[in-house]
Amino acid sequence: MKLLPNSAFTGAVLCTALFSLTSFAGTAMASPLADSSTPEGEWTQSSLEPSGKSSLVDPDDEVTEDLTQSSDHQAEYAPRSSFAPVNGPENANPANDDVADDAVVGEEVQAGPQQGSAQHPMEVEDGTWVVDNGRWKYRNQDGTFLTSRWATIDADVYCFDASGFIRTGWYKEDGSWYRLAATGQRLGGWHTEEGIWYYLDPDSGEMITGPIMSGGAEYYLHPNGVMATGWVHHAYRWHFYSASGAGVRGWVSDRGMWYYLDPQTGVMQTGSITVDGADYYLQPTGEMATGWVQHSDGWRFYDLSGVKRTGWIQWRYSWYYLQPGSGVMLAGTTQVIDGQPHTFMPDGKWVG
Repeated sequence: MKLLPNSAFTGAVLCTALFSLTSFAGTAMASPLADSSTPEGEWTQSSLEPSGKSSLVDPDDEVTEDLTQSSDHQAEYAPRSSFAPVNGPENANPANDDVADDAVVGEEVQAGPQQGSAQHPMEVEDGTWVVDNGRWKYRNQDGTFLTSRWATIDADVYCFDASGFIRTGWYKEDGSWYRLAATGQRLGGWHTEEGIWYYLDPDSGEMITGPIMSGGAEYYLHPNGVMATGWVHHAYRWHFYSASGAGVRGWVSDRGMWYYLDPQTGVMQTGSITVDGADYYLQPTGEMATGWVQHSDGWRFYDLSGVKRTGWIQWRYSWYYLQPGSGVMLAGTTQVIDGQPHTFMPDGKWVG
């Protein structure tokens, strides 16, 4: 019986190949052999990075928010580690208990046609700020007060209630949320409260939801305005957002599992992919496969970095041959390889 699957190998080459293959295969991965005639379907995850790649998100980094499971992540095929902010999308009111005592929390009004709107506040000048029982009003030159309207005063936008007091805190009008400072100015851009981030339109002050672009990066804001981190399912696809909220592209490691996100769209990929000339397989949950994987046309083997192998490999003291190009394991056949006939059992073992 031949000692080598390929008579062209020299003893030195064989020793080197055995050492190399054994070192990356190891005993931690599933054996391709069982009592059946096919390799076992089990596969394990690797702590190694996909070939030539580095993590865009450090798996050891802790997400700053206290995160809980979202109902969006109960889909049959969801990434294994899924997050949603503690103030989940079910909480439609972004207001919290930390706003000023004089804030009108959760109040919603319908702006009348005679009122300055949030989109088009009235320009006001030559009036005077006055304090009434510790709260601020704005008195016009004729002695009347601004009421039930938005107004621009000294380049800042304020909202006045029906009694003429400035509003503070979260305020909802015509279906849109706004955030007003403790001193009454309407806020715009990124805003944080108790470690939770929101984004307010810089022009109108309206709280934004859904995907946005900011500073060249994509972010996603839940229906309650909370900036998303981790896995988010929107537009019928999975996306991943780093602890800073920025959308991730390419390879990402999450809780020890590797995933690949489309470089253009950020959509989590599944199935067979080619990255930088190397072939990988991603499970229906998006996790990068290692070890033996059964495809519709046969078994393939992916090393610890996730790369599909071809040619001869040794697995637990047995030799297998993975066809060039496709990587499909030869099984139950005799084939001429490098000018020599080789016979393989139905389970893929080379027997001589």
